[in-house]
Amino acid sequence: MAEQKPQQPPAPFRSIGDLARELLEKSTNQKPEAAE
Repeated sequence: MAEQKPQQPPAPFRSIGDLARELLEKSTNQKPEAAE
């Protein structure tokens, strides 16, 4: 684990990052169940 995280980003930034990551993952996976 060479990656050292000094501290978690602000709440808004964290939410945006999580949302973007989820969207990207869903788009990449393209699961029929997650078809909105």
